[in-house]
Amino acid sequence: KDDTYVPLQKQLKMMQMITYLFNSAKSAVSGGLALSEILETNIFYDIAKVKYEIGNEELEKFDDIFKQIDATIAAAKGEQ
Repeated sequence: KDDTYVPLQKQLKMMQMITYLFNSAKSAVSGGLALSEILETNIFYDIAKVKYEIGNEELEKFDDIFKQIDATIAAAKGEQ
């Protein structure tokens, strides 16, 4: 049911989330963090599941995903 139709607003949020993850990971790698350390967090897998975990009418939940990305990258860098 959720895979049949995804509203444009949710598609936009998903693209923003993917771009944010890409830019955050790219910045961390440019700063010396090994890509393997980011991959070990499974953040890319978690992000791939978001389409099915966040309902079409629950766009506010994307804010938590952006925070999760920040926290995951920070943890991979050894920051808390």
